[in-house]
Amino acid sequence: MKILWVAQKDLMRDLDISTWIEMCRALGQNGHHVTLVTLSTSPEGFKMDLPGVTIKEIRAIDRFPLMALSFHIQLLWRCCIWLINMSPDVILCHPLTVPFLWPARLLAICVRPNCKFVVDLRTVPVRNKTISEKIKNAISDAAVWMAVRLFHGITVVSYPLQKMMARRYRIDPNRIGVWMAGVNVDLFEPNRYNPRDLAQHNSQFTILYHGAIAHNRGLFETVNAMKIVIEKLPQARLMIIGQGLAYARLASWIDELNLGNYVQLRGKVNYQEIPEYIARADLGIVPLPDEFCWQVSTPLKLFEYLAMAKPVLVSPIEAHLAVAKDNPAAVFLQSTSPQHIAEGILTAYHQRHQLARFAAENRQQAAEQFSWSHRASQLVNYITSL
Repeated sequence: MKILWVAQKDLMRDLDISTWIEMCRALGQNGHHVTLVTLSTSPEGFKMDLPGVTIKEIRAIDRFPLMALSFHIQLLWRCCIWLINMSPDVILCHPLTVPFLWPARLLAICVRPNCKFVVDLRTVPVRNKTISEKIKNAISDAAVWMAVRLFHGITVVSYPLQKMMARRYRIDPNRIGVWMAGVNVDLFEPNRYNPRDLAQHNSQFTILYHGAIAHNRGLFETVNAMKIVIEKLPQARLMIIGQGLAYARLASWIDELNLGNYVQLRGKVNYQEIPEYIARADLGIVPLPDEFCWQVSTPLKLFEYLAMAKPVLVSPIEAHLAVAKDNPAAVFLQSTSPQHIAEGILTAYHQRHQLARFAAENRQQAAEQFSWSHRASQLVNYITSL
């Protein structure tokens, strides 16, 4: 199968590129050919070699709203050319790309009638406060309405989101495909890391969070919890890896609480290095609060921790329960309040040896269930059903 995938992502700057990179890699390994179209704001091209995958980067103007606009205007004519030259079997796109694919959609009726057009929805609006966010969310909503009625299919990141989309857009849920995020089980392989080489502390208990840094991800509550934890467990250390809009405020908050010796805040880390950081940790934490956007999401970090045979401390939201409810290596918080997060960390510490054994025993099952190869099969099966 030939897949033309348009992703409004900057492979050199965005933190969440692993979903597209790994899914394209898995599709390529399964014998499909993928052309991944992304935007670029850097003179340096993306260097990673992905067998079976061709990456086309479109230079965009690095300023809102010109970045998305300059990227999509170029797509107006480029996708028409690619439709003729590549003869793709399917074109996948982000909701905001839908209005700019209509020339290609109309052209396909004449030159490539069997080509399927599918819109892929990975997230739902997280914020709707600023004018730019309101505009972006309104355009995205209108684009999905358009795609649902005039495209061949739609895919989403979770089954709860599938149900919500079916209700909101009044369509049969069977028309909506589901493929969740996954994990690279070869990269996130605990046996690649020698515990002796990783020995960096004697009695420290390290809790790790990696990913986007924002106000609504439970990070400030987790930092507050560390103030409680160190009174009973002074060897506890929290490491936060990532970037985001709340990075500077979180750094200031850590200083205000005088937690600099107990909470380490790092910037962006290369995706290939993440498994080593997980290997060095004793516990992975995903403290997402009970908000709609997280309830219908896929907990990628949770997959990565479990694939690395690490115990996890997670909030009691549906997305986490669906993945780890029966996993004995998972400790569920009562809530994401600082007090309950602190209690969860202390519980995980006191049960650390048992939880570590459970995590190791369940690693193979987690790897098979959450692998990108499995996710790629889900996507291909949906496309072939259209």
